Amino acid sequence: MTNKQNGLRALAFSMVIGIAVNGVSAQDGDCVTFDAIGEHSFASGLFESVIEINGSMLYGGHGWGGFTIFDISTPTQPVQLGLTVLGDYFPALNGIVVHDNLAYVSVYSVVDTTSGLYVVDIADPTAPTEIGYLGGPPLLAIETNGTIVYTIGGDFDGLTLRVNDVSDPSSPTLISSTALAGSRTLLSGMEIIGNLVYIANSDAGLVVYDVSDPLAPLLVGALDTQGVTYDLQVHGGIAYLADGEDGLKAIDVSVPSSPVLIGSYPTDTEIRYIDVQDNTCYATVFHTGVIALDIEDPSSITLLGTSVPEDNLVADIVVHGEILYSADVAKLRVDAITNTCGFQCSMDRDCPADMNRDGFLNTFDISQFLASFAVQDPEADFTCDGEFNFFDVSLWLNEFIGGCQ
Repeated sequence: MTNKQNGLRALAFSMVIGIAVNGVSAQDGDCVTFDAIGEHSFASGLFESVIEINGSMLYGGHGWGGFTIFDISTPTQPVQLGLTVLGDYFPALNGIVVHDNLAYVSVYSVVDTTSGLYVVDIADPTAPTEIGYLGGPPLLAIETNGTIVYTIGGDFDGLTLRVNDVSDPSSPTLISSTALAGSRTLLSGMEIIGNLVYIANSDAGLVVYDVSDPLAPLLVGALDTQGVTYDLQVHGGIAYLADGEDGLKAIDVSVPSSPVLIGSYPTDTEIRYIDVQDNTCYATVFHTGVIALDIEDPSSITLLGTSVPEDNLVADIVVHGEILYSADVAKLRVDAITNTCGFQCSMDRDCPADMNRDGFLNTFDISQFLASFAVQDPEADFTCDGEFNFFDVSLWLNEFIGGCQ
């Protein structure tokens, strides 16, 4: 062994001694894991909470109609900035969308006199202020493209797609109301893409409307499903439906007039809220927690990981970067997401110790290994056991000293 090799080995060991790393491992072989890093309690109520993120602000609807703004610039320490109460008679805030300095909120009250669309000025996050209101049936979902707000109304006569003009936020007006096939429910989902509105239509499945003419929305496609749909998102020409007790459904909507079911994933209890990020669908399963599903091939959806909070009552979720924000009736929870799916074990590569893949072994490889080890990057898991400890360092050093064959 040369003096240079001895020196490099001594250098690596001396650098590792100063690194404090806690062992981590994937539970039951799952490659997506969730680790609680923060939370914030708020006044509990009868209904599940909803959340929306815009920039470094999280907007929550919870408790007895409480609309709350949190600063999440430090995810481990969400800070409540402002609060205002919307509606009366035990209202549920069922949806929030943010555009510019305004938040549009759909409210469902057990007494319809305070149900409807609320407009909140959020320019000063410490003092959110209600500036507009449009009464109507209890509202289940809400989306906007700027000057038009679309809502789903649910009364005892069934569901309606309501198109609202908010060009004057202080005085929103109803443009049109179109009856939908679904029965009344407590939740619904909706997404706008161009001139098309995709709706999770309760027990009638998926419906697609063309709203080029907001005065006369036109039904262009529909697909009934077996469950009661609560939420949906459209991603890459596929509509993903939270189909209640029937699990997650993947529907090809590349031809909006002819939706086709192409895949599904069953769940033990109701799937309610979803958030699609790239090739992963995060979903809440009633009385279970959050699951992460691989949707790279929507015809063959598989489980990647599960988070089971202590109370098991996760409601709405939003994934922001590598952070999962979730809410139930009384708490905002923050989890860091670790995804080790599909990575190649470092020992399976040619010349494993060549961290920067330049064909040479030198101090740059030492630095890169130590940097990866310090942040628990799977690239530094040389034992391929999901843990980061002395054995990974020792194995890498042996490969380094042995050189590239």
